Amino acid sequence: MPKVAESRLRMRSVRARTTLVASVVVAIALAVAGTVLLLLLRDRLVAAELSAASLRSRDIATALEDAEVPDDLSFPGDEDGFSQIVTSDGTVLAASENIQGEPALSSLHPHDDDGVEQILGDLPVGDERGRFAISARAVSSEDGALIVIAG
Repeated sequence: MPKVAESRLRMRSVRARTTLVASVVVAIALAVAGTVLLLLLRDRLVAAELSAASLRSRDIATALEDAEVPDDLSFPGDEDGFSQIVTSDGTVLAASENIQGEPALSSLHPHDDDGVEQILGDLPVGDERGRFAISARAVSSEDGALIVIAG
């Protein structure tokens, strides 16, 4: 029997077709599982960054309520982290070293102590422009209503 006819018979066999179908099903299942895993990982990382920004803004807000402006508004060990204390009209009262001289980085104006979180892009932080998790929290202090922005 010629080789061409023999290879056609092999592809028509039940074993060859079953193997092909099983391979395609496994490839599709792996692609779907990989995509789901990447999306879950991305969501967890974003949630962790938002949580860190929220905790930092809460720490600064607590210090401001006690009438103390923290000397250092930077994130320990994080050169891309930043913090600002802004008045309700947008004037920056204090900022971490990596954003000194910059205008208010967010126009968020939370009205309660819970704060507001969001993802912003293209902020003047560090050498690269990227997306940042931002938390803004309203604070009542001796100087009036202030907004703490941390990211």
